[in-house]
Amino acid sequence: MATVVVNLSANVDSVNLYDNFSRESDRVIYINDILPVAYTCTLTTRTSDTAGVVTLSSAGHGIVPGYHIGLIFANGAMRYHASVSAVNGAAITFSAGYAGGDQFSAVLPAQGTAGTCGNVVELPFDLTAASPNLVIVAADRICHLAFMRSDDTAIAVCTLFGTADATDAFYYAVNKGLPAILSDVTKKIWVSSFDTATEMTLKGLGVA
Repeated sequence: MATVVVNLSANVDSVNLYDNFSRESDRVIYINDILPVAYTCTLTTRTSDTAGVVTLSSAGHGIVPGYHIGLIFANGAMRYHASVSAVNGAAITFSAGYAGGDQFSAVLPAQGTAGTCGNVVELPFDLTAASPNLVIVAADRICHLAFMRSDDTAIAVCTLFGTADATDAFYYAVNKGLPAILSDVTKKIWVSSFDTATEMTLKGLGVA
């Protein structure tokens, strides 16, 4: 039985917020993964509000049909987990996917808009049938995270802007008075890095 002790602090408009709690559990999941760099891109074909073709800065991206990608554009539009149907060198045909959250537009921008494309990595994060008391994920580069149920619907989505020591973190704890939707069981995490220069380190912890 592992014991996890969490201490949290925040400063919002000069107001200091603190929280700490401990949890004993035999269901603890750890993440410590390296994600590949993203690529600058241009929306070269806009088929619809949610589909089109992006041309990446390099043809050596390793993305193939059947993969999923995350896209963020200069105008603030984002699609994550978009399906790749065709690849022709640096040109990637995609469709569908999900909106990136309330702070991002769900509609693709005008053709010719520059952006960033990252390969989506799916990380198993099965906390079984027990609701997680804590999920916390931190990254050292800008990335998008989606915490998913088993039917691929999102429990929560967020964007981390990354700090060198991987302390930019997202967390939720269902026993700390947060919305009931967060008590759903996390089965997987979808991650796409948007850093075009350096591989990303992602660290995470889940406690059932």
